[in-house]
Amino acid sequence: MLFAGFFPASRASTQTQTQIVNEEEEEAKKDVSWVPLVIAQSVLIGVLVSTADPIFYDGFFGPLVSGAVVNWASITFKFLTYIPWNIIAVFLAGIVARRIAKVLG
Repeated sequence: MLFAGFFPASRASTQTQTQIVNEEEEEAKKDVSWVPLVIAQSVLIGVLVSTADPIFYDGFFGPLVSGAVVNWASITFKFLTYIPWNIIAVFLAGIVARRIAKVLG
């Protein structure tokens, strides 16, 4: 299929290719069983990734390394504001990973 657009194809091969593509599209439309898994994965990983910066760095390493004062209001604010964006990022990464896994077989 590398030179599909460069050389004229016979009518029979074009019809066969069209049928194969249509069958693959129909199978792809029916298979949405992966969506709940991606949603659950994005919520779980998004919340776990959101904890790293506020709690570990601002709450533990900051006071330990530089003598900073722990500000729990700042830690809570950062934690709660990181969660939605991390969930969105992980959800999009899950969709991309699904597409890559589908292409690779």
